[in-house]
Amino acid sequence: MEEDLKKLGLSWNEIKVYLSLVKIGETSVGGIINDLRVHRQIIYNALEELEKRNMVSKTLRNRINHYKITDPEIIVDNIKQQELIASRVSREIGEALKTIKKEHEINVFNGQQGIRQYFVERYKKLQVDSMIYVMNGYVKKFEEAFGKDFFGKEYMKIRKEKNIKSKNLATESFKEEYEDYNKGAENIREIKYLPDYMFNPISIDIWDDGVCFISLGENPFIIEIRNKEIRDAYFVQFNSLWEMAKE
Repeated sequence: MEEDLKKLGLSWNEIKVYLSLVKIGETSVGGIINDLRVHRQIIYNALEELEKRNMVSKTLRNRINHYKITDPEIIVDNIKQQELIASRVSREIGEALKTIKKEHEINVFNGQQGIRQYFVERYKKLQVDSMIYVMNGYVKKFEEAFGKDFFGKEYMKIRKEKNIKSKNLATESFKEEYEDYNKGAENIREIKYLPDYMFNPISIDIWDDGVCFISLGENPFIIEIRNKEIRDAYFVQFNSLWEMAKE
């Protein structure tokens, strides 16, 4: 119980005084001193903090303060109150960050866990029915980088739940692979093909606020650039290639 109370934010002195009251019941400071054998001021300080948390109440009897624990459910109520405050602060900080103009932001995500984290967080923040644009995307290497189970259960689950659509540009040599990959997802993924000489080993995803470059070699990684001008430049290039590509 002591470790759990510590995790809830109580100091060790507060924990010892609180548990002493649990054991003794209603008592004066003298009763706690006899139980814990610590300095009177330490007990007063702990009781003051516990009163602020509404975990302890005091009653004046014969000019002497007596203390007892309140309903233990107050601990749960305190946590709920903290969650409400944390949620409010989080929203306020989020709104404040939106007002800060960012010229650009560059992030790097390494390894399988980094790639998983990147796409899951990205998809969770997208609006329902969003569209992303993918150039020269692999299929099997992408599955391998994610881990096939994670790819099928988590990655595609988020996409289908939010109906996140994509337009994918691949090269002709990947056509059979893509057609097999796209079974059951035709409503969210549209694919066109370019000549093989236009193959690029680096996949490029174009989001609403930036682009990411995906390397799926032995040590996979993603470099993300959040910049509207760069995003728009790649989007123009994508549209030109899309017009050129064949179904």
